[in-house]
Amino acid sequence: MARGFSLGRMLGFPISADYSWLILFFLILWSFSAGVFPAAAPGLSSAAYLVMGLGGTVLFFVSLIIHELAHAVVARVKGIEVDGITLFVFGGLARTRSESTTPGDEFQIAGVGPLASFGLAALFWLIGLAAVAANASPAVAVVATYLAALNLALAVFNLLPGFPLDGGRLLRAAVWKVTGDMTRATRVAARAGQGLGWLLIGFGVLLAVAGQIVSGLWLMFIGWFLGNAARSSVRQHLARSALEGAVAARLMRPVAPGFHGADDEARVAADMPMAEVIEELRAAPTGRVLVVEDDTVVGVVNAADVAAWMGGIRYRNERGG
Repeated sequence: MARGFSLGRMLGFPISADYSWLILFFLILWSFSAGVFPAAAPGLSSAAYLVMGLGGTVLFFVSLIIHELAHAVVARVKGIEVDGITLFVFGGLARTRSESTTPGDEFQIAGVGPLASFGLAALFWLIGLAAVAANASPAVAVVATYLAALNLALAVFNLLPGFPLDGGRLLRAAVWKVTGDMTRATRVAARAGQGLGWLLIGFGVLLAVAGQIVSGLWLMFIGWFLGNAARSSVRQHLARSALEGAVAARLMRPVAPGFHGADDEARVAADMPMAEVIEELRAAPTGRVLVVEDDTVVGVVNAADVAAWMGGIRYRNERGG
């Protein structure tokens, strides 16, 4: 991860957090400790509310991690390499190196996340009921019941049919199954995600006008983020699709016979996948790598040419081609 810090590993997956996640962590902690739990369980001490808030916040983010772990585990079972899970200001993300190869795999990977959240909602609800039956501290029942509601809301929200939400991925799987075209399905699901983003922004405006300014602004922010994420998801899909079928020879500039280049320049095989070539280019101080075939330099791949090629992919996406 470019910026952030590690939170450890779970089930073999690295768990990390973007620095933006700290904003959400302390916002939820303050909301729980100063507003939600004092209203739900009046009469307790400030220290008790702080402990409830901290416990509720940590368990909420553990719930997010479990949701993403469910995606990651099924993806790994399907043969998709998972780099790890990242928490950020809008929740969590399981980072994979490739996409599903069949609509069925996509459906299963997407659907297991909300199922995990529904399961957590049921678990916390049962804990709350058990706490009440055992005459335990009201703090336990309140925190557990609220976490049950949050996990239920998380599951329902993620099932909304807009990419890149889980519901959008389920929609993509369905369209992919019907049309046999993953790119077309991605476009349909992404447009649904953009439409959902505009709906959330509109609803946020209504809330702000009605006096619920903080909730309205937050909803508008989520809608804006969802719309942008939907657009970028299509670009990422097209880029991945192009990279999967391209090799170094695809973008190399031929060189004159006898050209050797500098001794310290990176060399790549003509059939090296472009994804690996790009990694080599990132580390190349000259902005180029030499392409070799049978120990002979046959071409050069320049970072500028790769950037132009990727820009063409983005242009075709924006044009709908």
